[in-house]
Amino acid sequence: MVSHSRESDVPAPPTGNSPRNNNRITDHCTLTTNPMTYSLFLLLFLCLPTVALLLVLRGRIARHHAIGLGLVNLLAFVYTTPWDNFAAYKKLWTFAPAFVWGKPFWFGYLPLEEYLFYFAEAIFVCVTMLVLAKVRFLAPESPLSPQPPFPPRKGRK
Repeated sequence: MVSHSRESDVPAPPTGNSPRNNNRITDHCTLTTNPMTYSLFLLLFLCLPTVALLLVLRGRIARHHAIGLGLVNLLAFVYTTPWDNFAAYKKLWTFAPAFVWGKPFWFGYLPLEEYLFYFAEAIFVCVTMLVLAKVRFLAPESPLSPQPPFPPRKGRK
């Protein structure tokens, strides 16, 4: 098995007016120093903020919130998987082997990190909404007396 995460697998950045620089779409993707992998991106920008928000909630997540979170994750997976795989198949976007865990962790045309992104993003958004609902000026006036979303039309009861 070949590892795709070693620095030696990554091409050197182009220098000056080398022939490699002429009309190369992928030149902007070459590495210079300290590459950020997809898994590091998920950790820094989704997992850590989600954990911080969960600490703010301190276990105040009700059962119906967990069910809603599960449904949102299912929807994100079912809706996003087909078109994301199709886009990768058509080369609308690609995943450089040096930035993902490698072929053993690919499903369809996508690396495992892309699927983890679906779930991590959905969890982050749901937890953010729960935290925002705790902010006084964003919360409804009284959960015991819900107001209709729109005033009734004239002429109707």
